[in-house]
Amino acid sequence: MPDAFTMEFNFQGALVGAHPAYLRRCLVLYVGVENGEVVKASFGSMTRKRTTLSRTELDPSLISFSRIDEEGFAGTMRIPTLSLDLEPCVYHIDVEGTFLSSLISGVNQIRAVRDGHEDFVLNTSFDGTINEGISQKIYKSVLEEPWYARVENYLPLEPGEHPRLLFRKSDIPALREHMKTPEGQAILTRLRYLLDGAEGNRPPAHYSSFTHAYMGGGYDSHVLDKPGVYTFTHVVGYGLLYQLTGEQVYATLGRDAFEEAMNGQRDRDDRYSFRKPGGGLRAGTVLGWMAVGYDLCYDGWDPEFREEATKALAEYDEGKGMSHEALARATMPPESNHFGSQVAGASLGLLAIDKEPGIDQDHVDMLLRVTQRNLIRNVVEGFGNGGMFQEGDGTGSMATYPSYLTALTGWKNAKGLDIINNDRPNVPMTTLKWLYLSRVSPEAGLSKDGSWDKTSITFPARGGYTHNVWDRDGLSGAGYFALGFGGLTPEQQSAHLWFYNEFMKGLDEEMGRPFDTVSVYPHLAVAAFVNWPFDVEPVNPIEVLPRIAADTTNEFFMWRSRWQDENDFVMSLLTKRTRGGYIVVKPDKTLDVDGEPWIDMSSTGGMNTWWVSEDGDQSLLTFHKDHQALLVDFSGKSGEEVVLATTLPTKKGEKLSFGDHTVTLLFPRSEEPPEIRVDADGRIVINNLALSVEEGFLRFAPVENGSS
Repeated sequence: MPDAFTMEFNFQGALVGAHPAYLRRCLVLYVGVENGEVVKASFGSMTRKRTTLSRTELDPSLISFSRIDEEGFAGTMRIPTLSLDLEPCVYHIDVEGTFLSSLISGVNQIRAVRDGHEDFVLNTSFDGTINEGISQKIYKSVLEEPWYARVENYLPLEPGEHPRLLFRKSDIPALREHMKTPEGQAILTRLRYLLDGAEGNRPPAHYSSFTHAYMGGGYDSHVLDKPGVYTFTHVVGYGLLYQLTGEQVYATLGRDAFEEAMNGQRDRDDRYSFRKPGGGLRAGTVLGWMAVGYDLCYDGWDPEFREEATKALAEYDEGKGMSHEALARATMPPESNHFGSQVAGASLGLLAIDKEPGIDQDHVDMLLRVTQRNLIRNVVEGFGNGGMFQEGDGTGSMATYPSYLTALTGWKNAKGLDIINNDRPNVPMTTLKWLYLSRVSPEAGLSKDGSWDKTSITFPARGGYTHNVWDRDGLSGAGYFALGFGGLTPEQQSAHLWFYNEFMKGLDEEMGRPFDTVSVYPHLAVAAFVNWPFDVEPVNPIEVLPRIAADTTNEFFMWRSRWQDENDFVMSLLTKRTRGGYIVVKPDKTLDVDGEPWIDMSSTGGMNTWWVSEDGDQSLLTFHKDHQALLVDFSGKSGEEVVLATTLPTKKGEKLSFGDHTVTLLFPRSEEPPEIRVDADGRIVINNLALSVEEGFLRFAPVENGSS
């Protein structure tokens, strides 16, 4: 046996709590042993893809072996953690097993102890692996850290108080004032047209005759595209008009729309329906927005219908994977595009009925705990810290815009908990990523039929469902601004607003779809009315955002020299393979500059280190193989807008040799390369920018006058 090794124990079925049909119950324990002593331990839960989520350090003293040798081992373990219902739980585990080459297997007894519950005892077997060495990494689950900031001056909800999700009663006077402005009137005119094809004071003009999801067979769905066609978010549109005008007719229209949904009326898209939708992804989106509509119309409904609607939300269950509990826990892992919409929809449904008479409040409280944590998991285990989703960009839009960002607004208003303004980049970067990587052509215009032409935007789409990127229609690729503003801080909103005004506003007005109301779904016009930062001054992003950003979780890097026109320098690189529920995104084979391959990335071995200067104008990315590095400089010290430098083999650029290393310089925004010299100390000097190669590493260096 080696002096130091790590055993991985997979305890299938060990995790307690949740509905009996919940399947993801594998507890994973890592035990590092050195010279017969346990010196390191950590644990987490395993996904169906055999990845470990929420891995956390465990005190090694909680594990002891009575025997461990070439023949096998026996011991006891104690793991204090939380159950699947997020209640304190301690797992006491006795194991006895053997080594089989690089595998371990054996039998165990697991006893889970929770206050207020009988002990859960499981006698079964385990499997796992043994590997030489012990990881020195300290595992700390970010889920255990504070994520929600308290909303300042938050007032708890009064019993039966509605609305509570998109806004509170105290916000209504300001919204009614906004209704009188030209901007507010423009949005509401569009909303009214979407509701009935006219003034928005009648029932929908058309209803689909669809009877089930995917009527074309397989995954082929049908869509009825007519002005004023019924959608599952009509209740939201009528609900906003009721709140703004106080006129009972809109609450009644909202009731009729809600009742149609309860009776099985399908959306314009056959996949979406309150009854028998096309799977958990669609179910979560529908449940969430139906709950928003319920919340907006609540005061205008009679007590009997209120009770009926509350029950419909509380007891929502449309089959396998489409119950309220299944959606709260999600049927897919966080790295799947299904996860965000499922947990967000369940969250909105729960917040809407919280503390209502006649519900199982204990069950609602438990599921709210679950969704509160799962909303964090979406932007930690699905996205990284810089907006890169593990299944890619088009799938990432599905993990945020259909209902996720709205659920975060619901938590702020209903519970006073803010996951956006918490000094963490995770949520805002899901929206800001589009600002970093999108360039709009000066020829941007309309398609021949007068609709939005997304080909006018250049974006390096990666991963699955790239058709969603900047689609702006329907649900999965719509709401970049109307919904996106709801996931940003006020300062970030000013940059997002500038981008919209500069590149999109005129086009949307020409289409008659102002303020990002391009989609035919009423809730997006509602979101535009509520979320649009009309009191924020637009500011060029270069004054608000650093020009260099990264998702170090997923090894994704973004560089942008400015926000001005189609000639802005924009570059991005993914160095790590990411894997979602079903979709794999491979690392980039090349680093492209202005659409042309510059560096072959196939032999770099992925990211080693990442550094960004304090002012955000310079970055250094090193790779695992042979001290290879890439430097990007936007500081202007060289006299150039952009300087790229690398020790990797390139297709073009100014090459300089340093012993065994060659440094290539590229000036992609220069008509004539600047003067380059090598000084007496062997540094590359371009005006006041200096680079050096030290111990094989390329790096920025100081120059004589003190600048660097």
